[in-house]
Amino acid sequence: MKTIKAGAAVTALFAVAIALTACGVVGGSGPSATHKAYVEAMASNDVPAIKKVMSKAALVMLEKRAQTQSKTLDDMLKEWKVGPDDAKWMVEERNVKITGDTATMEVRGSKGGTDDWSTLPFVKEDGEWKVALDKYKS
Repeated sequence: MKTIKAGAAVTALFAVAIALTACGVVGGSGPSATHKAYVEAMASNDVPAIKKVMSKAALVMLEKRAQTQSKTLDDMLKEWKVGPDDAKWMVEERNVKITGDTATMEVRGSKGGTDDWSTLPFVKEDGEWKVALDKYKS
């Protein structure tokens, strides 16, 4: 009897792990992983990596903003560089909420404050979570 119960428990845990991974709650494909990649790309000033984690609509919006500043998108993104020390606190996150192909996450916005959390939006495009700065409300 114990063998059957243990086998059923293992099967149930495996099913839950698969479901959580599919929803992007664990593993490398959820909003948290995208946020981490975004911060790492900014810290290393890796413009292609920054663009890779951005939604299509966000890239269009940023391209327009760059044009109004007489810059290329790449030049504007190069200015977003943050230092490695700053990146350490920028990875703080809480309250991840996933609803279908959209998600939000509260992220730490400045070093050491108490009311410095902001909500970062995400969208799922082609099966991958992307930062949706076009939907960001400050």
